[in-house]
Amino acid sequence: DVAPVAAADVVALPTRTPRLVHHDYVAPSTADEWFERALALEQADTQAAMDAYQRVLRLRPEASEAWINLGRLHAEQGEANAATQCFTQALEVDPRDATALYNLGVVAQDRGHDTEAIALYERALGLDGQLAEAHYNLATLFDQAGNTQQAIRHLNEYRKLTKC
Repeated sequence: DVAPVAAADVVALPTRTPRLVHHDYVAPSTADEWFERALALEQADTQAAMDAYQRVLRLRPEASEAWINLGRLHAEQGEANAATQCFTQALEVDPRDATALYNLGVVAQDRGHDTEAIALYERALGLDGQLAEAHYNLATLFDQAGNTQQAIRHLNEYRKLTKC
């Protein structure tokens, strides 16, 4: 069973499992190595992970996955402006990135900009109709706005995608 996703949760891009470095530590030198290091650091040291993502972006500014993950960490730290900048930069790199649009929607919703959040979630779903969390958040927003028909429609889509 999948628990419902809170409206404030931003999502990282799915990635491969990072290699954990043991005794023979070698400092990362490539964008890919820095990305793996950032992933490995996220749970233990958020600031170090953010620094590692910034190193990725200095080496490879077109790394949308690094922009998204850095933005997510900013959002989790309550840094909405920085998060928005990162997600916007990810969209400049890849205008069809549904995760970046979804995450911008979460930031907008957290700021109380419900109309903007709805538009961003709908754009994200236009690119990837499988984003269950976007359906859930839309159901919540439409329910709060009194649009029961749309709320039920999106809740049903969420349930289909998560088998709830």
